[in-house]
Amino acid sequence: MYMSNDNTPDVNIDVSTGRNNAKMKRTIFQEIVALSKPRVIELLITTALPAMFFAAGGLPDGFKVIGVLVGGYLSAGSSNAINSIIEANTDKKMVRTRNRPMAQQRLTKKTAWIAAITAQSASLIIMILLCNVLSALLTLFASFFYVVIYTIWLKPRTEQNIVIGGAAGALPVLIGYSAVTSNVSWGAFIMFLLVFLWTPPHFWALATYHEDDYRNAGFPMLPVTHTKKSTTFQMMLYTVLTVISSFVLIATKNLGILYMIASIVLGLWFIYCSIILYVKADSILRKKFYNFFHLSNGYLALLFIVIAIDSTIS
Repeated sequence: MYMSNDNTPDVNIDVSTGRNNAKMKRTIFQEIVALSKPRVIELLITTALPAMFFAAGGLPDGFKVIGVLVGGYLSAGSSNAINSIIEANTDKKMVRTRNRPMAQQRLTKKTAWIAAITAQSASLIIMILLCNVLSALLTLFASFFYVVIYTIWLKPRTEQNIVIGGAAGALPVLIGYSAVTSNVSWGAFIMFLLVFLWTPPHFWALATYHEDDYRNAGFPMLPVTHTKKSTTFQMMLYTVLTVISSFVLIATKNLGILYMIASIVLGLWFIYCSIILYVKADSILRKKFYNFFHLSNGYLALLFIVIAIDSTIS
């Protein structure tokens, strides 16, 4: 459901001893939870929940919120599990991912598939019962898009994989909105576009920081196939487009002066940081790209928090 496979740090485990930093050995249940990458709930809260406030014009129905958060997590966890099954061999080649359960064969493929199918089935039932059929189908489509279109098709083949594949990470906006209204509006599509355009600079910053990992695994990420100058130029371009889309959202009737001010201030700050990254691309430390990755997280989180607040008070 979300573009989360490359954003979540993994627990460091000493393969020779079978120990991690805190525990001797994790149970099968704990490994399944790790396979789902539970930090994905952060993106659920960041995008889907504010979209529900936006749709409701205030506080959304509590059962629908539970449906989106629980159903969304199960669907995203299922997608992440399938992603880990598919990329088990390449995960072994990357320092950041080599300790994942499937890469270390701490779970069998059969167990992982059963967990993934069960979670996706439960997600579909929960979304239908607590929300509606449209939001359930959008959730299912997001998982399909992430696994088939992004993971299997785009990621191993083109440096623009995240540009198209980012749609999976933007769909939670439509899922949250449709859970409340049983439809999608132009305002919801603009929010979708905002997250869609935000994804490339966000992800390319992380990919630049982990450039060697992606090169070793054979993934043609933009920082692997292009120079830092070229990568940061495209990051800057998508950052500007992201901010423009956030300004377009001002025209919707659901938002007021608070969002207008926040979108301008945060947007100018986001663009400024991307320009600095571009200007200093050839001499900047790789750590700065990781900082930009977190900065982009902050931009999106703050902007969507303001959307939720302004939708309530406007």
